[in-house]
Amino acid sequence: MVFNINFGDRCGHVMFEIEYYKKMSEYKKGEFHSEVHVSTFANGILRFYESKKDDKNFNLNEFINDTYNIEELRMWLYEVEGNKNVEDHYGSRWTYIKNTVYDFADKYGLYVNID
Repeated sequence: MVFNINFGDRCGHVMFEIEYYKKMSEYKKGEFHSEVHVSTFANGILRFYESKKDDKNFNLNEFINDTYNIEELRMWLYEVEGNKNVEDHYGSRWTYIKNTVYDFADKYGLYVNID
């Protein structure tokens, strides 16, 4: 599953691409674990910032902290969640990632596409 967070419209400038999938273990034959890969796209992020830089209600430090939470979803999966129980792949982990993505997008008026 891939989440794209876009600025502008649903087909606008991609700011983040979050890929969440099951991956076969390299160490234990026949076992899988969840994986998250987050890509950031400077073009989309900078175009968003350009549109907000003169907005007195826009808090850049808060935006930076919020983008960090998106970028660090993989860290959350491994260091906080532990990534040990693959049966939870489409349970609370998927829900947490989905909610994090949608909460961020809603907060900043962005669009989410899911592939």
